[in-house]
Amino acid sequence: MSGWERIDDCETVPCERLSCTEHHPDYDPHWRCPADATCREVQVGRGHTCLTIYISGPMSGYPDFNFPAFRTVAKRWREDGHTVVNPAEINADDPARSWEDCIRRDLRELLGCNAIALLPGWLQSRGANIEVQVARALQMAFYDAVSGDPL
Repeated sequence: MSGWERIDDCETVPCERLSCTEHHPDYDPHWRCPADATCREVQVGRGHTCLTIYISGPMSGYPDFNFPAFRTVAKRWREDGHTVVNPAEINADDPARSWEDCIRRDLRELLGCNAIALLPGWLQSRGANIEVQVARALQMAFYDAVSGDPL
């Protein structure tokens, strides 16, 4: 891994437009390229940089809490090599849980991410709007959950 150096900033990820395994066969987010770039400084699309990405979107008022849409995009992002935090998985164990309990659990998980992917309808979701405010405050990368395009 010529030119790579070990760092302690867990939010820094390989920045080249190659898959993580091409950078480091045992992908470890504690390595960065010689250019000292992070995922926030380089425009990358799905599959080019490994992200810890939070899926955000509407749940309340949707059939099955919109879990099928969350599962579909989570599967696609995982197939591209990313770590996905999916609220449909966080809150699936107890559908009777209150909205306030769910958003508290979700926000704790969001804090460990470096990117957020937004599902269609997120603007009409009270919870997604809170998640977006937190993600902006933490300067996370934003993506369209369906297309994978940076926002």
